[in-house]
Amino acid sequence: MACLASLVLLTTSCIRDEQGDCGLDLTFHYTYNIKDADAFANEINSITLYIFDNYGNFLRQQTANKAQLRNGTTMHINNLPKGIYRFVAFAQSTTQTDQKANFLFPTLKEGSRLDDLTARLQTENNISQTKLNNLLNGAFTANVTGVAQTMDMNLMKLTHTLRIILVPTGDGSPKYLKAANYDFKVTDNNSLLGYDGTRLKGDSVTYTPYLAEASVDSSTSVKNTVIVAEMSFSRLFADSKPRLVVHDKINNVDIINTNLTWFLTLTEIDEHHSVWSNQEYLDRQDEYSIVLFVTVKQSPGSDDSTWMLTRIIINGWVLNPVNIDL
Repeated sequence: MACLASLVLLTTSCIRDEQGDCGLDLTFHYTYNIKDADAFANEINSITLYIFDNYGNFLRQQTANKAQLRNGTTMHINNLPKGIYRFVAFAQSTTQTDQKANFLFPTLKEGSRLDDLTARLQTENNISQTKLNNLLNGAFTANVTGVAQTMDMNLMKLTHTLRIILVPTGDGSPKYLKAANYDFKVTDNNSLLGYDGTRLKGDSVTYTPYLAEASVDSSTSVKNTVIVAEMSFSRLFADSKPRLVVHDKINNVDIINTNLTWFLTLTEIDEHHSVWSNQEYLDRQDEYSIVLFVTVKQSPGSDDSTWMLTRIIINGWVLNPVNIDL
């Protein structure tokens, strides 16, 4: 009877209401952000887990939408024998329905290797003009014991959004500030990412705005007009040199032409700078806002023209461009 009781305890210790075997519970987290807060459930709609053996050979994959995850964060993995495994996850949002809003992933099969798993940005003639869905990534190696286990996987966001605002100053007429009079672009070589989010050798890509429009404040007797442009792009790398260019087409002059990653890391506050590398700051901060104040002078008999760049604000931090090599 004692042996029978032990056997019953052994066989029922792994029974759960929603699962039929012990297996592995893998809980996903996204705290690698500027606030150190877990935003996983708010950032994604679906996730795919890829499972490899300890030698990097592909075994299988498992996909679930947020509703299929327990508490919106935990995936249950059945029938995984005892051993050492390498787990890779890619999670995405589905807010944007444009086909090019999502990265492309290869179809893995028997014989595929860990390095075969990549995330490729979809472009048209190496130009990306699409608002991208969120893309999160995580990878780790773990020892599966064959009994009920719970593990955590931390993810990192691989997509960024940049918002640029042109604000006129001085006595110039706001009629010059038309979105069609400006080109906005970021050029980089981050179109192909590895299974762990690292940059692989791929095609150069030019990011252009999915949104570029004039915004008019009509609340006062004198209407104020600004230009707003938004673009999204793949992961930024501190050791790369992506170029941010805002070009004034009327006067055929660049308002700004600078190394974007260097430019953005200038705004990292000392509290973060003392513990985070430039790369960590770029990875944690997924949204950037740059405000460019341009002095506009009146040109008699013609459209107004941009005269000079007077002030820059990035994520609320004011930069003086006088002594900055743009």
